[in-house]
Amino acid sequence: MKFTTVNHITHDTARPTVNLTTRGGKRYLIGKVPEGTQRIINAVGADVKYPKLDAICITGAVTSWLDIGGLPGLFLTICDAVQKGVKLVGNGALLSYIITTWRLFVFRHGIDLDIINANTDNQQQVILENDEVKILSILISPQGFEADSDTPKLSVYNAIQKLASFMFPKDTSAVNSRDPESYKSDPTQRDLHTHVDLPNVQTLVPFQKAISYCFDFAPVRGTFDAKKAIALGLKPGPIFRDLTDGKSVVAANGDVIKPEQVMGPAKVFPKVLFIDIPSKEYYENTITSTKWFEYENLGLVYHFLGDDIPFDMDKYKSEFIDKFPPTTRHYISHRLIANNVIVNDRFATLHIRAKAFMNENFNLMDLQKFEKEWFSGVGGGGGGDDRVQRLHALQEVMLIENSVKQENAYASKSSNESLFPEAVIGFGREK
Repeated sequence: MKFTTVNHITHDTARPTVNLTTRGGKRYLIGKVPEGTQRIINAVGADVKYPKLDAICITGAVTSWLDIGGLPGLFLTICDAVQKGVKLVGNGALLSYIITTWRLFVFRHGIDLDIINANTDNQQQVILENDEVKILSILISPQGFEADSDTPKLSVYNAIQKLASFMFPKDTSAVNSRDPESYKSDPTQRDLHTHVDLPNVQTLVPFQKAISYCFDFAPVRGTFDAKKAIALGLKPGPIFRDLTDGKSVVAANGDVIKPEQVMGPAKVFPKVLFIDIPSKEYYENTITSTKWFEYENLGLVYHFLGDDIPFDMDKYKSEFIDKFPPTTRHYISHRLIANNVIVNDRFATLHIRAKAFMNENFNLMDLQKFEKEWFSGVGGGGGGDDRVQRLHALQEVMLIENSVKQENAYASKSSNESLFPEAVIGFGREK
């Protein structure tokens, strides 16, 4: 399993996004989907493949366009790339409402859009599970709100869900017809759902709980030991394959041989938490909650902190991070410690080239130098703890048996100076 940071907070992308690639190649996007996400994904290339995308897990609370501004464009691109549909995980009522607001400008061929509600009454509920990973939701209420006062009115919720389901019909024969007469009608006149008024969003979502996730990975079966199988009276052949597939077999003497008798120990992978504290109203309830410490074998924690939280690294570390096991690694996203570097090299190269040819029409991008020391001079320096790092685009974290391995060699480091030779030299604008 590999986690790759797609977005960190820069002038180009306002919110963090992380990609998970499983052993089987499935992709999951976790975090927010700000404007610019699709451009970054296209620039990243192989790490995020649309046809392999299984789910988008929205963390925290959606409080502004900055959180989901890139979702419509990303969704339309996914529609063209996938055949089995895509899952959208988060506050089901709010996500359904947001999607229905697209109904006047989103016209696409049918796709299976599965909106999975992670905002349920059952705390730490399994919301998505397959043979590779189990995803659990963890909910935190803001201060001053009752735990159950965010329940949407059922009749409104059902109507919004139905409206969202109308937007991507599977039968597109009328749209794709070769009959010229079929193009004379306006689909918006036939589809009455485009002409209805939406209720006030407060009716549907009085307030939002912050949604965090735990990723629990299925263990991998151990290696088959042929010597053990032979010692138990088995002969090489189809029964070896059956044991490898997890089936029990019968030896020549009538003994039943179970797979665990001839298999090595299973490979167990550490769990991963995504903790989103969207604003200061959620901060105290998050860092004082004991929910985070109920998971055994926790290897990796991503912390997404809202812009209005007065971040102090030493305080955050002593109040929260130090409560986790000492072997757990942490990646933190907050605007105060974000390194505003170039993430999309392709776009930046074209921009620098344009400035070289039309100097008065283009400005150089406002950037910071790449900071190798992740917490140098910010929030008390992080106490020199190498378990704690700043979230940064194209960081890679691999989950291996019972441990976590990080790789920062591919982290985005580009600047105007580093891209200048590629952008300008050879185009007659060296000076």
